[in-house]
Amino acid sequence: MIREKLIEVRNLKTYFYTDRGVSKAIDGVDFEIYPGETLGLVGESGCGKSVTAISIMQLIEKPAGKIVNGQILFHLKKPPSLKVVMAKRFYHKNLYICQDKI
Repeated sequence: MIREKLIEVRNLKTYFYTDRGVSKAIDGVDFEIYPGETLGLVGESGCGKSVTAISIMQLIEKPAGKIVNGQILFHLKKPPSLKVVMAKRFYHKNLYICQDKI
């Protein structure tokens, strides 16, 4: 049985441009998520977990931040509903990723 991917991330690179230079927040992330799976990003503080999530949702703050390379492929059988589009707009303004220890 062939499993169909829900999301595929290939060579994702997100950089931030500041007066002090370029910060390569994520520099070549690859992964796939299949139906029924949960992906947990684990790593040290500042390693790019939150930037990876925000990049996938296309919520990088411009002009300082930019997805400079890679692919984020959503393998959906049908286009997202208006409900999903509105939720994305809501999260763009209200997104919070918990950074505290559990």
